[in-house]
Amino acid sequence: MDTYKLRPKWTKINTISKENFEKDTGKLEPYYQVDRDSQYAVCPACDNPISIIGLYNPNTKIRPYGKHYPKTVEKLAVYDRYRYEACPYASHVWKDTTKNVKSKIDGVAKEVIEFMQENFDSVIRLLRQITGIVFNDKLIEQMIQHFLSVKGYAYHNAYVMNSAWIFGYMQWRVRFYGMIIDNTHPIYNALTSHPCVKIENNRLVTNNEFIKPEFYFLLHRTQQKQNIKSEYINYYIDINEHNIFEQEIKIDLSQFSSILNRKTAKTDNDIRYIEMFRNACKQYLVL
Repeated sequence: MDTYKLRPKWTKINTISKENFEKDTGKLEPYYQVDRDSQYAVCPACDNPISIIGLYNPNTKIRPYGKHYPKTVEKLAVYDRYRYEACPYASHVWKDTTKNVKSKIDGVAKEVIEFMQENFDSVIRLLRQITGIVFNDKLIEQMIQHFLSVKGYAYHNAYVMNSAWIFGYMQWRVRFYGMIIDNTHPIYNALTSHPCVKIENNRLVTNNEFIKPEFYFLLHRTQQKQNIKSEYINYYIDINEHNIFEQEIKIDLSQFSSILNRKTAKTDNDIRYIEMFRNACKQYLVL
């Protein structure tokens, strides 16, 4: 993995580099320990300890990376094998299968729900950034109900910091006719190039023909490159079930961390989105 955090349950995540790690830790214990040549931090996904490999390696061709450390690190993090087995950054082979939906709410799924109840506004902000679509309240409500009804929070590879992407991934196909489209996002050109599509005041409408615009996500997975394992997901746009846009998206936990830790106050819309999610949870869940 190429990111880390300093404490379990923290939402602030940083990219692994010598400069970042030294600045964040001040070379203090438990991150640096006497007579050990690796450093320690916390996995941004499963909250288990990780060791930082190669931080001071003179081989500049190999970037420093994080690797799960299968023991408790005192004053840092407790090792939990169950969380490790479910972690997308674990060293074991991980595949997306239908078995990845749990039958009941366990500790991790409950953490995901509780996190989203407090931060659903940030989930929507992240989804708008990656999709280029400004969802209205009706569509957000439909997406919330679908996510809860299919138990998306219990998806085996969901955890707090990837929950925004998983919220999108656990939707099936989402129709977005009439939504506002971000004219700086790549989907804008893909949509305006379609002969049946018209965009007026940045809003997607028809060009006098029936259209069924849908977005969806497929292939949540991990890939390893140069010792760094990262999560990816594919984003698609279809018009009348014909694909017009496809994009591979890296699940950038630091991007979500920046949204969560933004300094601006929550807007009325932010507060309303949180209430929408909380109210839906009362209908679907017993926590």
